[in-house]
Amino acid sequence: MMRRALSRGVGCRGATLKPRYNVCRYSSTSATTSNSNVEGFSSEHVSASVLVGKILSQNTKLGQVQTQRPSDSLYDCARNMINKNIGSAIVTGENNTVLGIVTERDYLKVTLDKGNTRDIKLKEIMTPVERISFVEKTDNLQKCMEIMSTKRVRHLPVLEQGQLCGILSIKDVLDAVVESDKKQMEAMSNFVQKWIQNRQQVASSAATTPESTPSATPTPKTVHQIPTDAKLH
Repeated sequence: MMRRALSRGVGCRGATLKPRYNVCRYSSTSATTSNSNVEGFSSEHVSASVLVGKILSQNTKLGQVQTQRPSDSLYDCARNMINKNIGSAIVTGENNTVLGIVTERDYLKVTLDKGNTRDIKLKEIMTPVERISFVEKTDNLQKCMEIMSTKRVRHLPVLEQGQLCGILSIKDVLDAVVESDKKQMEAMSNFVQKWIQNRQQVASSAATTPESTPSATPTPKTVHQIPTDAKLH
């Protein structure tokens, strides 16, 4: 038997940023199925439906980026990160231009190699802006996970119209995926329950509907009687 192939939709998302930033580009492929009868359910994977901007709006802390100057010491930067319970800081110049990023891993490397972090300036050990991977508020979680996995990074600065507006860590991304998966599972459970209820209603209606049966009383035949006074020839 011949079967028709179902075409899968391919979605591409892109954004325009300033050329000075090294913004990674990825195209995501997802299959979608129409489930208009069930509110809240979608066959599209949750990582492709949750945007970075939504995560930032749900957690205002992610929009409060710790910034440092290139001349600041690594010790002071680490002290600020500890006080704010964060794992990275953005190094900025004039007009808040992004110059680089410093993470707790950089601090550990310097501590193991040199021991003294008070005399180390951030401009000496920071990851330069040319090697930083950025995302935009209009990007989705799937793109964030792909960048983190491919580039082996744990922090993604977020841009809006070329300006720094937040930063995501790998923990923030995982938390968002887990929360979205819970909502998707609830929607899937509701979808299955409604589908079962609809099938039961259809089966119940079919069982109570009377079927049309042929009449048991035969149709009487017409009998032609001969008059008694009729003459036979």
